[in-house]
Amino acid sequence: MPLLGRGMPCGLTKNTPGRSPSGRALWQWGADAAVARAAHQVVVQSGPLDEHGPKGIVGAAFGGAQVTANLVGNPDQELSGEVELVALDATNLRTINLEARDEGGIDRLEVVDSEGNDLTSQIAVETMPDGAINHRIMNYVLTVPVRPFDHNLTVRVYDSGGALASDRHYALVLNMPQTAAFVSRGEIIEPDDWVFQADQPVSVTARVTSSAQLNETMVMDLTSETLTLSNVVFNVNKGRELDVDFTAVAANTNPDDMHLVVLTIDGLPTELVMQSGAGAAPVAGIGRVYNFPNPMNDNTRFVFESSATGGAGVIRVYSVAGSSVAQINFDQSGAGRGTVTWDGRDSRGDELGNGTYLYRVEIEAPGGRIVSEMQRLVMMR
Repeated sequence: MPLLGRGMPCGLTKNTPGRSPSGRALWQWGADAAVARAAHQVVVQSGPLDEHGPKGIVGAAFGGAQVTANLVGNPDQELSGEVELVALDATNLRTINLEARDEGGIDRLEVVDSEGNDLTSQIAVETMPDGAINHRIMNYVLTVPVRPFDHNLTVRVYDSGGALASDRHYALVLNMPQTAAFVSRGEIIEPDDWVFQADQPVSVTARVTSSAQLNETMVMDLTSETLTLSNVVFNVNKGRELDVDFTAVAANTNPDDMHLVVLTIDGLPTELVMQSGAGAAPVAGIGRVYNFPNPMNDNTRFVFESSATGGAGVIRVYSVAGSSVAQINFDQSGAGRGTVTWDGRDSRGDELGNGTYLYRVEIEAPGGRIVSEMQRLVMMR
């Protein structure tokens, strides 16, 4: 990614005094900065892993900027870690004020979407405090669009001692979900239990909740690669709610098949799973499933808890359209925590492209096959 000045993404809207003609910070440390970065990397690599990734390293020496983020509202809300963002009005915009501090200096801020696209220039405005001659304190105003599909944005702040993308940095994840509950004949469809019967029409209502404010002028469509859909009707209820009535028909009866529909609003698609493909296998035997890092680049670790005392296992990775793209085999040696490493390659050994994928963990346990709930990962190379 091209960088300007001290590493600011191209096109970042700015109002920043105190830059030297060369774009180099006045406080550059030279050899001392290299020592700082090396010390920072040692701290990062030594951090233990928990369900949120390495811990005990934020705020350590040379270990990251101190950042405060506030969501403008009534009242304002301080943000950290991973949060859910919803629109309050028809503008579908939210404002976040962010202050970053570091004695060595702030290198840059980035805003990246679920597909790995850099949106910094579209969202962020950077300023320095009045009279400042260095970058120890930087202020940012983020104008975040809340769009009608399931997605997230990741805000990252890098300090001068850890300016590489692989270095430890501050991260704020803004989740903007779009979910649906499927109802047929007054009964809720549970994707892990539901199995379509071949050639049997099913009348369905999808009760959609979006993070964005919806209206009847939006262009909406519902499609599926594995189901035949008909009689599709959209009914915008209020604010962020939408009912979609339709009839779905599957060509085959197979509990291992995944069936999903794609709801597209103003050209933005969200995949909604109706049949997860878990068959009759129980899901209680596998819990606390996640992968770290997520978003991933070249490698990630799948972590899960299982009650299975042993057995052959597989992690199945799917495209959002429901096609199987990778299978990672492993052996479960006993009950407890399992960890499986994956290099982000498909079944042919090719690197998967950037985007969102679904995955689940399966283990052939002594009492039968157990299957986890479906999880989501983001590839961002």
